[in-house]
Amino acid sequence: MTTIAKMYGQYPLKLDSKVCDWSADTVKAALVLNTYTPDQDNHVFWSSANTFEASGGGYTSGGVTLSTKTRSYDGSSKTTTLSAASPLTYSGLTLSGVRYLVYYHSTGTPSTSVLAAYVDFGADQNPSAQNIVVTIAAAGILTFTVS
Repeated sequence: MTTIAKMYGQYPLKLDSKVCDWSADTVKAALVLNTYTPDQDNHVFWSSANTFEASGGGYTSGGVTLSTKTRSYDGSSKTTTLSAASPLTYSGLTLSGVRYLVYYHSTGTPSTSVLAAYVDFGADQNPSAQNIVVTIAAAGILTFTVS
């Protein structure tokens, strides 16, 4: 599945204040259950979502670490893009009720790990000894456009 993420509202403030560094930080993508309700205005840290993280056969707590993270700017469209190597692969999973993928800057402590964005799969994913493969859209994970 190809994904487009929705940004948590306070994330640009964390980038601007240099709390987060897309290129240098450990950024992870975790699978989260349908019992989580994303709140773009009030959820700032992984501690808002981590209690809803999937657990079960083949899944590693905390999710997968993004590799080859990039930042780019396109002057013709005035767009800055944050992206990473694609696809993200979660192998041999046996899980139930997975609805979201949550990107966050991992500090190792949920209360200080900043949420970046989330993806709603649109339906629960219930793999049984199967892979979940998430393709990052060509447009990247997040884009910022100046008008």
